[in-house]
Amino acid sequence: MSERRPIEVVIVGGGCAGMTAAFELTRPEHRGRYRVTVYQQGWRLGGKGASGRGPADRVEEHGLHVWMGFYENAFRILRECYAELDRDPTACRIATWQDAFFPAPEVGLAEAAGEDRWWTWTASFSPMPGLPGDPLTAANPFTVGGYLLRSARLLLVLFQSVRKPTSEPETARPEAGPRWSSLTSPAAILAELGRLLRYGRLATLAGLVEGLRGLETLLDLWLRFPPRRGAEGLLDLPLEGLGRSAIWLLEGMTGDDPEVRRIWILADLLLTVMRGIVRHGLLTDPRGFDAIDDYDYRDWLAANGASRATLDSSFVRGLAYNLSFSYEDGDLRRPRTSAGQAVRGALRMFFTYRGALFWKMRGGMGD
Repeated sequence: MSERRPIEVVIVGGGCAGMTAAFELTRPEHRGRYRVTVYQQGWRLGGKGASGRGPADRVEEHGLHVWMGFYENAFRILRECYAELDRDPTACRIATWQDAFFPAPEVGLAEAAGEDRWWTWTASFSPMPGLPGDPLTAANPFTVGGYLLRSARLLLVLFQSVRKPTSEPETARPEAGPRWSSLTSPAAILAELGRLLRYGRLATLAGLVEGLRGLETLLDLWLRFPPRRGAEGLLDLPLEGLGRSAIWLLEGMTGDDPEVRRIWILADLLLTVMRGIVRHGLLTDPRGFDAIDDYDYRDWLAANGASRATLDSSFVRGLAYNLSFSYEDGDLRRPRTSAGQAVRGALRMFFTYRGALFWKMRGGMGD
């Protein structure tokens, strides 16, 4: 009997997707079942990830010298590729994937604050457990509900970091607040949040922090005991009340303080995303974030109550549009990116990165 002939496979285009397909089909465990031919226009592989060397040996390429810490599939493939190469570190400067990439936790954005002034957004993100490409767990990536809970916890941290205005007397701090952990049903927690709203307790910074603790407890409870579809609409009222109180409090403290302004915009953005998740039923919609892909990101934020300052901020523009080159025909006057992808990408970027928020390359992307 003659040996079985390999299946002929043609891959059109030698970009990242094409080369990944070729890598997968030629794994040793397939035992030569596929014979792969890659056709590439021109002479350079890599697609938009290609790079080369020009005059003075300088790297010429399209794109950024950076990968995100949540690029699980890309890092997994690259790690397997480097393991298969098994390079000798004494003979090759880039022998492993960790020689090719290094952590870059710093992020910086700039925003015009007038004709001759700029506000800068800078932050250094602490390393998170694990490395991109490690096996995933049940907690990563999160569900929509998991992202909602993480957003509430980040809001709590933001408001705990705000300096209390000197005009707020110590007596404005609430007496012993409700013991949220002792309330064992969503109805009881919602009733307590409603009481805080009715009595104006959220009008103080301390009261707002107490309300956010209640919201965190409520979301944690709902994640463990998911409500029926449609019941998440009950979250809309406390989210609306917390949002109005938060923005009102911060608005009076912002002034010319760029740090409080940053917190104001981040809080407004987080609260808007949380309201949008609830109002669009994403907690129980089987499509998840894909259900809002018919909206542009900024249009979706505006429809759910985001302020003009947030919509025009460098944070929204830089991370949702500039980072992904999301402009129709490259026209900076025509930003366009789907809401579902932008929301998912931002939440994954900040909540599920491993090792570092960004990873920079020591060479060109194609190298």
